Amino acid sequence: MSTLERLEQAYRDLDWLQPLGPTDPLLYRPLFGDFLNSIARELVLLKGESRTMLMHGHVGSGKSTFFNCLEVEPELTAHFLAVPISIKEVSDPEDIEAIDLFLAFATAALKSASGQVRLRPVDVPHLVKLYKELKGLITVETTRETKREGRGAGSGGAAIPAMLNWLTAGLQLNYAVSLDTRKKVRETYAPEVGTLIERVNSTIAAIESRLGKDRRLLFLVDDTDKLSIERGLRLFDQQGHQLAQLRAAAAFMVDKAVACSGRFSGITTRLGASRPFPGAKIVEADGKSSEVTLRNCGLIRELLHRRLPEDLITPGARDKLIGLGGGHCRETLRIAREATFRALARTSPRVDEADVDYAAIGRFNEFNLTQEELQLLQHVLDNPWWCPPTADVDVEVPKAPFLRLLNAVALLEYSNGEQKWLRPHPVLIPRLRRLKA
Repeated sequence: MSTLERLEQAYRDLDWLQPLGPTDPLLYRPLFGDFLNSIARELVLLKGESRTMLMHGHVGSGKSTFFNCLEVEPELTAHFLAVPISIKEVSDPEDIEAIDLFLAFATAALKSASGQVRLRPVDVPHLVKLYKELKGLITVETTRETKREGRGAGSGGAAIPAMLNWLTAGLQLNYAVSLDTRKKVRETYAPEVGTLIERVNSTIAAIESRLGKDRRLLFLVDDTDKLSIERGLRLFDQQGHQLAQLRAAAAFMVDKAVACSGRFSGITTRLGASRPFPGAKIVEADGKSSEVTLRNCGLIRELLHRRLPEDLITPGARDKLIGLGGGHCRETLRIAREATFRALARTSPRVDEADVDYAAIGRFNEFNLTQEELQLLQHVLDNPWWCPPTADVDVEVPKAPFLRLLNAVALLEYSNGEQKWLRPHPVLIPRLRRLKA
């Protein structure tokens, strides 16, 4: 393979939108450190408590890849049957309610359990009843599903394969794209949401009783960090009391902006523990290096080399790229991919510093910041320990600049022990310094 062909492959490998599976050769597990083992251990220790865990971090920090790894973690699989759920498959992410998630819990639990245990309709009577009610509301059916149900109907009035087929192909796909369908279902169950939740919990209990070896279900709810700030606060704050009634272990992804809002302490009190997703800080709050930051730079360097081999980028470009990524996985890969594209466009065999500078300018322009936001970022640049002056204005209102900047990854939060500090996205820092001068 020629050098240019290898660079083209690197460009494809630098795709920053796709989470990696646990066996993907591009995955670099040391980025998670001991976090994966500690979360698995904590969930196992609290298995009997229907623990809900909120994992918060910036969008693109690797949380979806982390869930993929957690799903097959040996220490966890001995105690849990992991049930992955992506809200993108449940509903329009900007129109999602707790009711939608409970329907997804029931469907996903049945789907995951079907490959583990043999279930009959009589084993899950509450789910059969829910299934029949939903079919009465939703008229989307297929001839194949109807024939399968007719052949396999048991004492519960529906065959498990037919139920699962309709819940996924008939209901869930339609539910995700049809506002009318969601409205009809919500209007039906909203007055009696407690009954819906009880049916789902009864179904979960019935499945768990058949898993054996004291195993339980663990719902891994992904992409809830990709909700807008308003929608995220509505789901976890206003409807958190409903989610708290789930009688199973569950982990949700939460965006950093929601976790930094003034309402998050109430959310965690209602729902359960919160765990910050580890961010790889590459400088300390005072701008200096430390043993920790040097180690993190080494981790990011190895992550890059797995996708962009060392001989395809100059040392200066590589070091600049690591600095511009701010220790954030997606931002590092995003800038690296654009720099690689620039090198390919000029048929260069290697990415150089000019390519990285070009990519950084492009990333800067994508932020499209207001004057108010730029001023806030200047405050943070001067004082990494800066806090919003008034909670009611700056951390309660979803449209507050502080939360918008966190949501857009223009403002990055890091931890130093138990203390948190802030830093503007590195591509913004030169502009902020010029404005101040």
